Amino acid sequence: HFALGYLTGKGSSKLLKTKFNLPLLLVASVLPDVDLLLRLQFPYLMHRGPTHSIFTLTVLIIPFFIIYRKKAVPYYAALLSHSLIGDFFTGGIMLFWPLSRDFFNYGNLDVASLPSVIAEIVLFALTLALMLKTKELQSLLKPSKKSMRSSKYSNKRPPWRFLNMLSLKLKVPVFPRV
Repeated sequence: HFALGYLTGKGSSKLLKTKFNLPLLLVASVLPDVDLLLRLQFPYLMHRGPTHSIFTLTVLIIPFFIIYRKKAVPYYAALLSHSLIGDFFTGGIMLFWPLSRDFFNYGNLDVASLPSVIAEIVLFALTLALMLKTKELQSLLKPSKKSMRSSKYSNKRPPWRFLNMLSLKLKVPVFPRV
């Protein structure tokens, strides 16, 4: 999903001559899978259900289009690529939820099949090559001065502490305790 989100987001950004925030774009590319976390609290929620619907994704992005206009397009492209490309071919999605609870797919390709694995490797290689060429990979992995300097959080209270508190409620470890 990262590779598809990056490629579709970068492509739409280039077409519209807009910049994008790479970490945010990568988060958008996997956001529909939030249902995997939500299922811990709501077991009746199906994976590849409402969070993969083009209606749900469109409703979620509308405020961003209102505020950011064409700058929101790369993130929308990354969101849609998750469902319309990534999952549509590998098992199906509730494409038109809430209008339909039917799962739609094309080909029902097993994610562990040879064609699927080859496609993943090719997409990963293309993404890696493009990120290296544009120096976006180096930028993504390079520690910034802002993240390296001491902040208002001490070592006893890291900023992700709230995730550990959430993990206690959900009984699933998120980050190791510091």
